[in-house]
Amino acid sequence: MTARSQSLAIAELVTSIKEFSKGTEEITSSIMKLSNIIASISQKSEDVGSKTNHMVNISQQGKKSMKKTDDNVGTVMESISQLSDTMIEVGNSTSEIRSIIQVIESIANKTNLLALNASIEAARAGEHGKGFAVVAQEIRNLAEDVTNSTQNIERLIFNVETITQKAIDDTKSNKQSMGNVEVSVKETDKVFEELIASINQAQEQINLIVNEIKSANEFTHDIASITEE
Repeated sequence: MTARSQSLAIAELVTSIKEFSKGTEEITSSIMKLSNIIASISQKSEDVGSKTNHMVNISQQGKKSMKKTDDNVGTVMESISQLSDTMIEVGNSTSEIRSIIQVIESIANKTNLLALNASIEAARAGEHGKGFAVVAQEIRNLAEDVTNSTQNIERLIFNVETITQKAIDDTKSNKQSMGNVEVSVKETDKVFEELIASINQAQEQINLIVNEIKSANEFTHDIASITEE
């Protein structure tokens, strides 16, 4: 090999080394950019993981609130049921009182009729029946007073029955409404459970992604170190 040939070979080798060095620098630069991008993605993934943790905490708090609401609704439902039972008992009692009053009124009417007949007979007896007539009149007056009193009591009982029935209807309506609330609370609680489960699954996937990204980042750093050498 002549000196000229050697010079040309050396020149070509130097050129190749320079081109290889330039290519290595470009590869290193690209790897560093990729590493920065991966690091940024990793940071954002960790931020997402942090936010999902926060979402889980909020959802769990919501579930606890729903549980507390459900307990309160159950207590109210029990109170409404007891109130409804009490109103029904009141209604039954007023019905019994009405029956008794009707018996008393019937007796008063019969007493009034008997007193009227006694007055008629006393009038027929003339002078001898005057004393008996006075007693008969007093009995009639008493019977009429009893009749008037029983009629007043019946009106009061009617008012009590009306109010009681309204209270029973209201408690039934409230019980139905609270029942609907209880159903809604249970449905919402179920939604929270599903939400927490979904977030936990998403968090697991995010953790896997973060780990994969970290591994990729370490790999690019290793490649960058090799190319720099």
